[in-house]
Amino acid sequence: MKIKHQDGTVTAAIGYVDLGTHIVPRAKLAMMLPDLARFERWLRVAQRIDAYMTEHDGVIPPEFKVMSIADRRAVADTLVELGELQRQAGEACRAELARRDRSAHG
Repeated sequence: MKIKHQDGTVTAAIGYVDLGTHIVPRAKLAMMLPDLARFERWLRVAQRIDAYMTEHDGVIPPEFKVMSIADRRAVADTLVELGELQRQAGEACRAELARRDRSAHG
């Protein structure tokens, strides 16, 4: 993963995990998730399966159907955690926007 800075330079995002909607420091995720290694291992697969299901009205993709039970469980756990992380990030964004709005009008 790369980060583009305001001055136009691009550097590697060492120590961060790209959740698709935002990036999070790996150290923060380690405090939040029960198994960061599993989460990182299955994150791209979970995102791909989520995108497929979104595009196909909830249909489970063939890729998921051929996985072992253990792999399905790992992907499902990762999907649940990813959804929770995205929900928390959305709440934090809304809270920050409300705070800025109060500051601008108050």
